[in-house]
Order: sequence, then structure tokens, then C-alpha cells
Amino acid sequence: MMRRTTMIKMSTSFRCILKLIARYSLKRTINYFAVTAVFLSICTLFTVNAVFKGFDSELQQLFRGSLADYLVEWNWGGPSLKELEDKDQDHIWSPALDGFGMIKTSRYVSSVSVKGVDPSREAELRKSMNISKIDFSLLEKEDVEQSPLKGFLSAFDESAHTENPTPILVGTVLAEQLHISEGETVKLVLPNWQDNISTQSFKVSGIFKSGIYEDDRTKVYIPMKAASNMIKHPAGFSYLQVAEKGKEGRKFNIEELNEAYPNAQVGSWRERHKFRLRAVAHERKLIALVLSLIVVVSSFGILAIQWSFVQEKTRDIGILRAMGFSRYDIFSIFLGVSWMVGICGLILGLGGGYLISNNANEILQVLQWRPFPGDLYYHEKLPISLELSDVIWISLLSISVTTVAGFFPAWRAVKVEPITAISYE
Repeated sequence: MMRRTTMIKMSTSFRCILKLIARYSLKRTINYFAVTAVFLSICTLFTVNAVFKGFDSELQQLFRGSLADYLVEWNWGGPSLKELEDKDQDHIWSPALDGFGMIKTSRYVSSVSVKGVDPSREAELRKSMNISKIDFSLLEKEDVEQSPLKGFLSAFDESAHTENPTPILVGTVLAEQLHISEGETVKLVLPNWQDNISTQSFKVSGIFKSGIYEDDRTKVYIPMKAASNMIKHPAGFSYLQVAEKGKEGRKFNIEELNEAYPNAQVGSWRERHKFRLRAVAHERKLIALVLSLIVVVSSFGILAIQWSFVQEKTRDIGILRAMGFSRYDIFSIFLGVSWMVGICGLILGLGGGYLISNNANEILQVLQWRPFPGDLYYHEKLPISLELSDVIWISLLSISVTTVAGFFPAWRAVKVEPITAISYE
């Protein structure tokens, strides 16, 4: 009987505490301003974090698209491509041959990074990796026409002319700077492994845009046969790009490749771009840290409002204590008011941030504002990445700072003596 009576009293006390929290929260206009401050801070943090995380994800895809998931390289004495394919039919092996030289038009010249690829293998590799940023089928064109070459590298002109110049893919930035257009003939001048200089004419069969400024500014793609004839690499290729057949999106096990080819150097696209990826990740974390301070600042508003609220309700505290409310009940009431403000602001902030992030491109379209013009950036639209982990850490951050902000005013309310509080004017 006593246990049942105690439970009834506890239930009644809990209901009274909830009613007081609701009353104190809803009937004070200044609390709505505090909720608005938390809402704006959470909404800003959520939206900006989603945009920067989207940029991070898209940038990783761009870096991955410039190479492959894994790269296998033999310095000397490696197996031939046919031997590899006969031994391992579960993977796509696409050879690549890198070189550095100059590209020359009739009026301009520039340094370039040349990458020789097998168009059909490269297309199959990228299809398996679900990457199709560059159309390598353009390198398979045979019906190209010769156009006259003029320029100040005339010493190479005689050996460079052919009846059907080989196709070449040129980046957008390089094409713009050198005033190159599709169908125009250009010349590559490359040093080779025999300490000689190789030259050859090429016809621009396409202009690609990878989204990586360095690649769009300096990289050109040519067929593997032309690259081998010019660079004359002893192994025939610089490295092999690897993808798995028929299992799109599956990540490779690098230890598996190391065991299969112990004499090779096995790397990945992440290793090739690790400094850039680390820089981007560091910048994203720094932005998140700076924006998190906005949430902390909004908590100071809650602290100041609740501190003055305790001062106003000193007499009420004495009456509640005289009615039998414990110190714990008083602490719960005033901490609950802070939580009410913080949680309402958090829910509204997450909801507003989700709506803005999910409809950011539509909002920009209505405003007729393009923050990322297509001629300057690969992304004409904002890349957005919404993940549950972000909702969790933002919620934990908001609840934590709200709890700290509400703790000190609630603790001050607990310290008020009933007799002093009742006689307070």
C-alpha cells in the first residue's frame, strides 16, 4: 500500500513538473527568441555541412575518375598484358602510359601531361567503376582529316606530318587557353626513353571536362599505340589500372593484389591524391568547427535568459519548496525549460536544414542565381550529401551545449532558501 502511494505521489509530482516546464516555456515571449537563435544556428550548421560534405564526396569521385581504384606497376620485367589476362580473367586490366612534353598549335605552345590509353579497355574499365566523365570512344575515330601545320617548331614538321593524324582528347581549360577547337590539328613533342625527342601530329577529336583544374589545364589523352611509339617505354606501359568485372561498386582488397603480384607495386587513387584529399577533409572539419561555435554562442543566450528567469521566479521557487517540491524537482523544472528551448530549436533547425539542403538547387533556380557557373566549375548544381551521422552529431552537440547552458541557472535555483524566497520582493 505504501509503495502504491509513493508511486502515485511520484507520478503526480512528475506531471506537475511537466506542466510547470510547459507553462514557463510557452508563456515567456523571450523564449521564442531563444528558440529562433538555436533554430538559425542549427539550420546554418546542417545546411553548410551538407554542402561541404557533398563537395568532398564529389571531389573524391573526380579524383577516382582520373585514375582507377587500384594501380599495379612493374618497374622492369613484368608480365605482358596478355599473360595477365590469361592468368586473371576476373579483372579488367587497362594499361596507361604517362609522359610529359609540349603541345603546339599554329600560334601557341604549352607544356602538357600525356596519358596514353587503350580506348576500348578504358571505356570498359570506367563503365565497371560507374565513371563516365570522359568519352574515350572519341579516341577510336579513324576518319580524321589532315590539316596544315604552321609554327615555330618547324624542325619537327617534316617528320610529324601524316595523312591521317591520330585522335587526341584535350582538356577544356587547355583548349580555351590555346584556342583549340574540335577538328583542329595539333602537334605533340615528347622526350622518350631513348634520350630522343618524338613528335607527331594529332587531330582534336574531343574536348573533355574532368572537373579537376590541373587535369583540364595540362592533361591530354592519346591512344596507347601512339603513346608507345612516341615514349618508347621498355615495359610498354607505365602502370595498369584495375577494375573488377561484373561487380560494379565493389571495393578491391589491396592485400589480395599484393599476394597475387608480389613483384609489383600496388597503389590506389587515394595514395596518388592523398595530400589533396587530406587538405579538403581538413578544410571541411575546420568549417564544421567554426559553424559549431554559432551553436555554442546561441547557448549563451539560453544561459542569460534562464539566469534572469530564475531571478524573476525567486518567490515562486519558495512557494514550490513550501508545497513539498524537492531541490531535485526545482532543478528539473528550470533545466527542463532550457531543454524545451534547445530541443524545439534543434527540431526546427534540423527540419529547416533538411528542407533547404534538399531543395537548394530549386531555390537557387527560383532566385536565378548560379553560384557555380558551368564554364568555371564542373558542378553547375550544389552537390548535397545528407547522412544520418551528421544529424546525430549535430543533435548531440546542441543537446550538450543546451544542458551546460541550463545547468548553472538551475543550480542557482536549487540554492535559493525557501524562507528567503517567500519573503523576496
